[in-house]
Amino acid sequence: MSTSDTFQLGEHPSKPTVLLIDTNLIVAEATCMVLHNHNYHCISVGTVDEVLQQDSFDIIISALHIEGDFDAVDLIKRLHARKTCPVIFLTGELSARAQDHIQDLQPVAIIGKPYDDDTLLSALAAATSEPGSTSPQRPSQPQ
Repeated sequence: MSTSDTFQLGEHPSKPTVLLIDTNLIVAEATCMVLHNHNYHCISVGTVDEVLQQDSFDIIISALHIEGDFDAVDLIKRLHARKTCPVIFLTGELSARAQDHIQDLQPVAIIGKPYDDDTLLSALAAATSEPGSTSPQRPSQPQ
């Protein structure tokens, strides 16, 4: 399977559908497995074209650095023009300039890679709670 393949793991109507944007197939598969194990429906996409074809999702989890014509923030802004939803960013590094750019989207969390499952699941729980009930998490430090 290449990073341009879209895969879906199970359907769980009790939890929201997560659109996972990551060009790293290993990270995407592992993240979708965690989400699936916690009853989330995960749609994983790895190219800009695949992202722009999606419209059935409730939450976006995106790597900050993706391949394609758009950076992740611009790509999500384009998705938000069609449908606004909570956003969680995953990143290995975050410059002050990038953080300012991200804040326009008011993400639920900015999670540093590598991340642990509990951090991701907590951010998802915050994303499904009442708006404004949580402040964005700062990137966790790699261990």
